[in-house]
Amino acid sequence: MNIVHVISGDLWGGAEAQAHTLLNQLSKEKHLNVHAIVLNHGELQQRLEAAQISVTLLDETQYSSPWLLIKLCLVLKRLKPHVVHTHRLKENILGSLAAKFAGCSVCVRTVHGQDEHPPSDLWRTLPARLIRRVDHWCGQWLQQSIIAVSEELGEQLALTMPRAAIVVIPNGVDTQALKCELALGSKASLRDDRTHVALVGRLVPVKRADLFLDMAALLLQQPNSSWHFHIVGDGPLAEILRQKSTQLGIASHVDFHGHCPSVAALLAKMNVLVLCSDHEGLPMVALEALALGVPIVAHSTGGLKMLLPMHNLVCNHTAAGYAEKLRSMFKDAKTGQTPAALPLPNQFTAQSNGTRMTALYSELLASPSHVKQG
Repeated sequence: MNIVHVISGDLWGGAEAQAHTLLNQLSKEKHLNVHAIVLNHGELQQRLEAAQISVTLLDETQYSSPWLLIKLCLVLKRLKPHVVHTHRLKENILGSLAAKFAGCSVCVRTVHGQDEHPPSDLWRTLPARLIRRVDHWCGQWLQQSIIAVSEELGEQLALTMPRAAIVVIPNGVDTQALKCELALGSKASLRDDRTHVALVGRLVPVKRADLFLDMAALLLQQPNSSWHFHIVGDGPLAEILRQKSTQLGIASHVDFHGHCPSVAALLAKMNVLVLCSDHEGLPMVALEALALGVPIVAHSTGGLKMLLPMHNLVCNHTAAGYAEKLRSMFKDAKTGQTPAALPLPNQFTAQSNGTRMTALYSELLASPSHVKQG
């Protein structure tokens, strides 16, 4: 079975991490031939090539969308994939159109999370509105299955997409790869007399690193506070967040690590991971934290609700809400004691994810006239 994934790869985030993990897992199957088409130079391309996974680069900075579509068609005609698997909006549109023109029998997409742009911004301009309509049309008529990474996301997609086409397949983490990353170690030296709190992710509005800093400011109001905070990741808001930490008067208590090629070794040193995004699908960093034995405090949203028990979830999505949850988990922050870690359930491993994805591919190929009924 020939499988081709189409993904942007411009930034390293949850979608890229999951695509990388899945492609690695699929490449281990002898009956599968796996190929990736990436639209940008970057870490995803480098990691896939290092894993000896076949990659074609179609640099979107060099081609207009019509030319990208033509290039995609030519590549797919050459590769003759049985399944084309797309990720994110631009890849969904171009990938599904190219798959149709190239005569590929099955095309699917993974939806990694809710739209990161507020509806008011989304519908303000006609081009954005048209793009979303085209994306919806492609999902409805050109793709045989729409993969959601959580039950909640699947229910949301069912409001606008054919319910029969929606399949929930949770993300999975490669525990063996994490062990290899841990062996590399981290250059960061952390004080043992501090309680280390991390936020890991792309520095974009939906991840709410601003809320994380406001929470930090509240916790640091405690006398003789031993809290220390770490923001791991990069993105367009990096400098704004640095300025905010200075304005709040907490810059000496916050480390900005930027993009880390190996997050696992740094994450393993943390006392707790905080996920305060406005919404999430099923973040890979949450699965990695569980695999590493790092406790999590997270917004009660998306796949996090099925992954974590209630006492790890925050319903009051404010700085005060997260600060209160951390205070209750670390009743005496001075001791640096860590709450009990949670195990990683088997359904969130790379092996489980790869097995379910392969089964879906096979099912769709056995019935290429798969009818979608809403």
